[in-house]
Amino acid sequence: MTMTETGNGGRDNSGGVRSGSRVMRTCLGCRGTFSQDQLVRYVLSPDGDLLVDYRGKLPGRGAYTCIHRDCIRQAVQRRQFQRSFRTPPREVDGNHLIASLEEQILKRILALLGMARKSSCAVSGTQAVVCGFEGGEQFRIVFLASDMSSDIADKVRYKAGLAGVSCYSFFDKGTMGRITGKSESSVVGVRNLPLAEAIRIELLRLEQISGES
Repeated sequence: MTMTETGNGGRDNSGGVRSGSRVMRTCLGCRGTFSQDQLVRYVLSPDGDLLVDYRGKLPGRGAYTCIHRDCIRQAVQRRQFQRSFRTPPREVDGNHLIASLEEQILKRILALLGMARKSSCAVSGTQAVVCGFEGGEQFRIVFLASDMSSDIADKVRYKAGLAGVSCYSFFDKGTMGRITGKSESSVVGVRNLPLAEAIRIELLRLEQISGES
């Protein structure tokens, strides 16, 4: 993978370019150079399959793109992934890569909601969240189950709108229940600002990769 020198930085042990304390990488799609934590990493499995390594935990040589569907598609069309590894991947499917990245971002959002619950920074349950809004609770972000009653969802959205809080719906009641320690949960409100901001970053990335931005 081609790397571009930036500033006075040198190269790190994995071939990246360092700019100050940051490792810089080149997107295979747009060819821009960015901090590694702004990009998504890809690695090859032992069987030669190209894998999305969203959390950057998998071993082996990595290739990078922006977290945007257009960059992934450009990298696939230009066969940049085949040029980035000593052994080319067996098959590169842009739609599969995008779907895998979406799935991993959603898992990250669920993990952050679980962190909010474990640190007592989340309130679950329709009544608890509605009463929280009425009592002046400082919710930062609210999630609604995709399969909850539309009338109840509208009630929560109305309360959230009065407070200037955004609502999102990606998970069903069973999934939201598992992260809140219940059999089912229709509403989860996050009141911790840093965690809410971390979730918003993931939501923005989800928009970019789904093409809804």
